[in-house]
Amino acid sequence: MSRHLYIAGVGRISDLEKGSLRIEQALTYQIDTCSFSVKGEQPAEGEEVIIEDDALGRLFAGIIVKVELARTFPDKSIKVWDVDCDDYTALLDKRLVVESYENMSASDIFLDIVAKYCPGFTTNGVRSGAPVVESTGAEFEYKRPSDCFKWLCDYIGWHWQPDYYKDLHFFSAEELASPAPMTLVPGGKFRFKKHSIDTQGLRNRVYVRGGTMLSDPQVVQWKADGVARIWTLPWGPHEVSLTVGEVPMTVGVENLHDEEDFDYMMSFSEKYIRCSAQTATPVEGITMALTARQDIPVITMVEDYASQAAIAKVQGGDGIYEHVISDDSLTSIAAAEAAGMADLREHANPRVKGSFETEYYAPAVYETVQVGEEFIGWQTELEQEASDMAFYLWYDSSVAQSFIVEGSLVRAKKVRVSVLGSDRSWQYPQGIDFHIYTDNNGQPGNSISTAGYYSIPGGNWPVNPEWLTGEIDLDGPLQGGQQYWLVLVGSAGNGSVRVRVAFDPLPNSTFATKPGPVSMWELRSDLDMAFKVEAPVYEPIYEEQLVTPAHIWQPGQIVDIRLPDRGVEGEYLIQRVTITPTWPNPSIWTFRVDYGGRLLGIADFLKALVSAQQKKRVIEPTKNVQKYVYGEETLTVGDELITATRGLPFVCGDADAVCGLVVVSNG
Repeated sequence: MSRHLYIAGVGRISDLEKGSLRIEQALTYQIDTCSFSVKGEQPAEGEEVIIEDDALGRLFAGIIVKVELARTFPDKSIKVWDVDCDDYTALLDKRLVVESYENMSASDIFLDIVAKYCPGFTTNGVRSGAPVVESTGAEFEYKRPSDCFKWLCDYIGWHWQPDYYKDLHFFSAEELASPAPMTLVPGGKFRFKKHSIDTQGLRNRVYVRGGTMLSDPQVVQWKADGVARIWTLPWGPHEVSLTVGEVPMTVGVENLHDEEDFDYMMSFSEKYIRCSAQTATPVEGITMALTARQDIPVITMVEDYASQAAIAKVQGGDGIYEHVISDDSLTSIAAAEAAGMADLREHANPRVKGSFETEYYAPAVYETVQVGEEFIGWQTELEQEASDMAFYLWYDSSVAQSFIVEGSLVRAKKVRVSVLGSDRSWQYPQGIDFHIYTDNNGQPGNSISTAGYYSIPGGNWPVNPEWLTGEIDLDGPLQGGQQYWLVLVGSAGNGSVRVRVAFDPLPNSTFATKPGPVSMWELRSDLDMAFKVEAPVYEPIYEEQLVTPAHIWQPGQIVDIRLPDRGVEGEYLIQRVTITPTWPNPSIWTFRVDYGGRLLGIADFLKALVSAQQKKRVIEPTKNVQKYVYGEETLTVGDELITATRGLPFVCGDADAVCGLVVVSNG
């Protein structure tokens, strides 16, 4: 097993400075980085870098972003260069996106951007079924593809990342977590570094002070004294109804309604109700009842008992951390509780972080499989010893010999056949074709060597006894136990050639002749041609094939830590992995793993990874979902003044007279 460093496709592992290689793998779309030093030829910014290990696979691939001269050998013959690399995100962002999308799945938007603006990248890792984006508005105007992908992730709570083969992945948070190569237990192959709990901002009991809301309907009653025509109310009323002596009265609003249309007029701001001018003063002792709703403050409290218990277990005491939210836009208890629960979801579970080092990984699993076969020779299955006798094969005629498929001929797709040519006349067929035919009720049927038959020119037929051998490719494999025919077909021309007869006919074998192309086959059981049929012999070719790749430490995995002696028990999300070479042969790497999570478990931490947009849209403290829908409504208010002229004289005491201004005559 060995390591490989390729710069612009050229192997440079021999130029790598010992102890300089460092690979930083980060979570999801955070950029992976790599740094190293090489001696010799200067690498160029923008060149591709690939780092692989025969056992672990590809550990990094990306683009050089910075090259600096580190030092020069004393004789100035060799220079050493420090090289910094980023993953393929830099290559992804070569073009700017100018697009607008409406009512499309985020998956489809992602695929469209890649197709138009990310040449050279594939999308095999893009999951379908992402939530619909109502509108991107002007968000994708001259933006880099990576910024567009991040905006989509922030909007719907998914994640994206490029891999080391230029394939882009787009997936939900639930798909992020996969098991780590091992569980950390006492005595394991690791070096534990640190583990800490951050209680900054922790709260698990939240008081919410909102604005105001309307109470349930309240009833205020009083007795009329027969004199008063206006009464002070204890609070500003809403949705008012009034009865006088159990008789419903109409109530208008001051400066809003015409007084002559209502029995009583009320003022919310000055908190009174009065008789209209045309309404008689209520008689003494009659009961007046006002039913209305009043403004009351929105105040509530929510708490997370699981968080309190977990904190108490770690720190002692009751585990309660209190906090208050003041927001006068909350105008219902349900909204206030939802806001409080959303705050608990963010802050009731303290963050946990830690790290450890290990050289362990789960090795790749291989299996030996047959990938093909190699031809090594021929095996004779049928052979007839020749006699001194021969028969004629004339032009435009055919001869055939049947045989039964057995042994290595079974399933053969290719055969080698031989006949013993005796001699030829001074005239002969233009050619002789060797075929394999199926059997049709005891006589030759159809050729199964339509394209793969063997042919010999008539002029090459021997003048003295000689074996003629050729290979025939079959249209399909020979079936065991079935009868087939070796058929020799003479083509046009004149004269004949001769084929030797076998010394002893085979049992259950038949010889056949066909004088012309349209003639019938004539069968003979007392005669065989001298022939051989051979089957190919193959040797299987095996190779090791990868069944399961090496399981190495990577961001996004879930590491199960069971170290009660250190007070660490739980599952945590790996957020960063730093890889450095430890030993060249055998190849050993050190993985420094930084993990994080929540005290109450990984499931809650994964939920916390969703976007701020999703947190704003969906608040889910338990099984209840509260959704706030924000929008704008326009209310237009206008005043209309209607004037009516009146002729003189004006009389003091009239309803519309102005006190202090008396005009008695217009003369």
